[in-house]
Amino acid sequence: MKKIVSIILAVMMLCSLCSVFAAADGADAGPFSNMGPGIANYNGDIYVTKSPSAEYLTAGGTAKFVSRATDNSSVSWYIADKDKTTIYSLDEASAHFSGLSVRYEDNSTVAVLENVPADMDGWQVQARFEGQNGPVYSTPASINIMEYPISPAAEWWWFYCSTHNICPNTGIEMK
Repeated sequence: MKKIVSIILAVMMLCSLCSVFAAADGADAGPFSNMGPGIANYNGDIYVTKSPSAEYLTAGGTAKFVSRATDNSSVSWYIADKDKTTIYSLDEASAHFSGLSVRYEDNSTVAVLENVPADMDGWQVQARFEGQNGPVYSTPASINIMEYPISPAAEWWWFYCSTHNICPNTGIEMK
């Protein structure tokens, strides 16, 4: 029994290594494809050290996304709808959302969206880093349009409750 479990674990580890290095062969599946925690964040020469965080704002507000990686030659940003069926480069987004303006800071590792419209609620933003072994993508971050402004403490509380499915000291379950 121990031998069978050892073989299964060895095969699982080998498969996970294959998926990590599959991006290094130059094949670019594109933004928002095959994404999950820790997937496609390393390709042999680039490692994503910071993925952007979800932003909570009211309609017309500003969202700021930060992503960093090691040894990359350039960074570009993408945005996708909730279902990831519509994808634009962030530079194209202002042509599709009236009033939206996009600018970059810190060598494009910071993307700033100003005058974010309510219909961008649920959209996701992702960074793409280029290197000698091909592109690497950050984990996507969501845009969350709130009816009322949210304080940093309330933002933390909501994040904690929604990611742990329970709110501390209340017993309230999030489903």
